[in-house]
Amino acid sequence: MSIGPSMPLRLEKPESIDLAQAARYFGARGGADAATQALLEKCAVPLLAAATPRAVWLEADPDSLTAAGILAGEDVAKHLEGCTAALLLAVTLGPGVDAQIRRAGVGDIAAGVASDALGSALAEQAAEAAEAELRQWAARQGKYLTGRYSPGYGDWPLAVQPLLAAALDTARRAGLCVTENNLMTPRKSITAILGVSDHPVRGLSCPDRHGCLLAAGLTAMIAVQAFINIGVVVGVLPTTGLPLPFFSAGGTSISLLMAATGIILSVSRTSRK
Repeated sequence: MSIGPSMPLRLEKPESIDLAQAARYFGARGGADAATQALLEKCAVPLLAAATPRAVWLEADPDSLTAAGILAGEDVAKHLEGCTAALLLAVTLGPGVDAQIRRAGVGDIAAGVASDALGSALAEQAAEAAEAELRQWAARQGKYLTGRYSPGYGDWPLAVQPLLAAALDTARRAGLCVTENNLMTPRKSITAILGVSDHPVRGLSCPDRHGCLLAAGLTAMIAVQAFINIGVVVGVLPTTGLPLPFFSAGGTSISLLMAATGIILSVSRTSRK
């Protein structure tokens, strides 16, 4: 087995968005208050209407993925220990969700943030539905799957995103592209790998998926800030005033970056257990 052809995966749009999950992404700890709940409910209707979930997947052997440069890092290799094959998966909500998030935020920052949180929750629901379909496929083959593992978890770098997208042919099959900065567009998209074995396997996992997504977001924030600062220094971007992470003077910036780094390391340590 090498890297197989990519195949579309049929996804049904959920009847509703998981508002409890969206509230956590929104930052509401211990449950949303009445005002937050009302805001999420209001923003959920147009966002769900704008969603067009699509998924694509393929089966490959780990050696071929390693040769293609996709299995970079030790953690993803550990995730696939005991597996004879792997499944690559990409899920996207489509460009309509990104457009709706932008519309919601025009003149109403809270609605924009709430819509973004709802989009993240809906993307996770779509990924869970796709994973469930793949588990049914594996069960028919008498196989078992690990959990999902995504770029940005552990030491599996976001730099593999273009390779994943190319292998899955996501641009043609799902309308999902990756920018030169390894960011996916549409933004509310998820890529992942699942190990395949003839016996039950667990793989590496993140017990707190919200924590893993938080760590990925903080990593992207630091990387984008550094990219913008360097762009200003070399003269390809207009002056913004953003400091260079960890190097520019400023106690507040350093304190926040250290706090973000601590969260990332905490999530990484937990995911290795």
